[in-house]
This record gives sequence, C-alpha cells and structure tokens, in this order.
Amino acid sequence: MPQELSADALVQKIALLEEELAKSREAEARLQKTLKNYALLFENSEDYILVSDHEAKPVMWNSAYARII
Repeated sequence: MPQELSADALVQKIALLEEELAKSREAEARLQKTLKNYALLFENSEDYILVSDHEAKPVMWNSAYARII
C-alpha cells in the first residue's frame, strides 16, 4: 500500500518535479537550437553532403549535392 506523504514532503516533491521539468524544457530548447544550427550548416554548405543508411542507400543530401546529380 502506498505511503501517505506529509504536506511538507508533498510540497518538496512537487518543487523537485517542477525543477526537473524546467531542466527538461531547457534541454529541449538547447537541442532544438542545435538541430536548427546543424540544418542551416547542412543546407547552406557549398560542399557536397550525402548521408546514406547502413545499406549505402542515400537518405538525405544537401542542395550542393542536388545540383550535381
């Protein structure tokens, strides 16, 4: 049977959960910024970039590569 928490313990647990949630949101925001930067770098590179899967099948390429095919 679950143990009941005192009001103070419950408030403390809620505060910890809010802190974890804030950290998670900050990490998600940093990840999205990083992904956006990589996408800009990938698409705006003048170098040919081709990404293939484990079977050597092309799965994505940038516009510089698309111009040569």
